Amino acid sequence: MKYLVITLKIILFCSTIQGQPLFRLKTSQGFDTNANGFNLSSERYVICHSDSNGVKIIPLFDDNFNSYLWEFGDGTTSTLYNPQKHHYQNTGDYNIKLTVTKNTPFTIMSNLSLVQTNNSWEPQCGGVEPEPDFYYEYYDETGQMIYQTPKFGNTPVPINQTISGVLTKRSFRIEVYEEDKFTLTCFDASDEFMGKVHFPVNFNSGVYEDSGNSLKFSVTVSSTNTTSFILPVRVYAAGNPKPIITNINNCLISDVSGNWINENFDIIAYNTDTLCPLLSGSYRVTNGTANCTRVSDPYHFITTEVVEIENDFNLSVYPNPTQGNVKVRFLQPMDNIKVIIFNELGQYIQEASAQNESEIDIDLVNLTSGIYFGRVILSEKQHNFKIILK
Repeated sequence: MKYLVITLKIILFCSTIQGQPLFRLKTSQGFDTNANGFNLSSERYVICHSDSNGVKIIPLFDDNFNSYLWEFGDGTTSTLYNPQKHHYQNTGDYNIKLTVTKNTPFTIMSNLSLVQTNNSWEPQCGGVEPEPDFYYEYYDETGQMIYQTPKFGNTPVPINQTISGVLTKRSFRIEVYEEDKFTLTCFDASDEFMGKVHFPVNFNSGVYEDSGNSLKFSVTVSSTNTTSFILPVRVYAAGNPKPIITNINNCLISDVSGNWINENFDIIAYNTDTLCPLLSGSYRVTNGTANCTRVSDPYHFITTEVVEIENDFNLSVYPNPTQGNVKVRFLQPMDNIKVIIFNELGQYIQEASAQNESEIDIDLVNLTSGIYFGRVILSEKQHNFKIILK
């Protein structure tokens, strides 16, 4: 019997409410920001999981209110201080809303205005969009990023906002950026960092600025007995399977193509199903888009001394160094020969095979200059060799 496994990709689009919220969310994929100037949909958490998992909820306040009401948008609620996680069973758009109430008044930020920035930002593509596109990134007192706001498109200062669900009891900081979108005509677009402003514990109404006095916010605080914060949630169905890695002739083979990562989570090979590592270590392969990626279990690869083909086979590789064409020659015809070519990172490049042949031609003409490796496989015996491509 086959079982249908539904994976969910949850993208949390930031609400129009700004400031340090009552809560943040944590997902296995982390926070996807509008990085490097690429015109991505920003202000979102991203997760890809089965329907048995959920989104972790992290309150950013002490448990000292009289009542809590969590509304998850799917008909379910919670009155706990921290419901820990929530599970969405169906795809669709939802709102996670928290309302807190206290018998005695407490202080919240009720208005935030960006009133001054420096003039270091540059217009998009030399003047196509002459006004700035500012956006903010919010960080809690531990330095954890909470979320990124949508951009305020073509809007000069002052930028005025009404705030809800932002307590003054804890410190936080706001970093300001000016967006330059990556487009087909703006290949070198990059966002400008405008500065950051720290808001201390129990801050009051007033003007807060960065250390250089070039970035300024005007803040209004007020007393209330209740406040709410909302994060919209979008749940997608996705069906990327978890990759499975096997070892064949000291090359790692995945059942799907993807990006390979080492134990430091550095990408060492892109969009391939084969990796031939030269070093021992843990290797994984990913499958899916940037916003919904399944990662294989780690494969713990241990290099072993390669058993060389007997001397009477008289294996030779020439010319080496080469301009692009290489011949692997044996003293006599061999059955079921395979030659695998990979780069210094172990990334699979190509392979060639032959039956009852004494010579195999390898074409490296279209590769960039550098060092490559070949692995001759004959029955259960192997031999590695190095190729220098000029």
